Amino acid sequence: MSFKRLGLFALSIFALVFVMSAVSAATIFSDDFNDGDLNGWAITNSPDPLPQPSGFWSNTGTFAEAKPGNGSASSTQGTSTLSRTISTSGFDTIIVSYNRQLEDFESSDFFNVSWSTDGSIYTILESNSTGGDSAFVSKTFNLPSSANNNANFRLKFECTTNALSEYCKLDNLLVE
Repeated sequence: MSFKRLGLFALSIFALVFVMSAVSAATIFSDDFNDGDLNGWAITNSPDPLPQPSGFWSNTGTFAEAKPGNGSASSTQGTSTLSRTISTSGFDTIIVSYNRQLEDFESSDFFNVSWSTDGSIYTILESNSTGGDSAFVSKTFNLPSSANNNANFRLKFECTTNALSEYCKLDNLLVE
């Protein structure tokens, strides 16, 4: 009799695991940047305007890209920031994932990703100054409960470089 109970218990656990694996997180926001525009995104530059021929965040039709450095002999540093408010109202256990590629970074260049619940105080998800990615790198972050159920939740992607050969690319952003 106990063997039968053990078998039913094991079968119940298997069924529970199977059902739980079929449940996926709800998508709150996604952008694969395939539409060719950055509608809904805010772009800020420092200095403003960026030194020419710098490239602020733009949509190539495949991904978002920034080349804020000027590429001249003076190597003027530039920063371009891409940000967006994404309401997490009604959601909890927030996960942010994206693919990014950073090219030809040196110690003065960096890529920061941060989030905020009020648009003024930001928490860093990723801070990287060692770019040299030959391909896109996937990143996933589980946010703390303070990101839950917030109409003012904001994401910010910041690219700082001093040459046009140094750039930041962003693709497949997902908030769930």
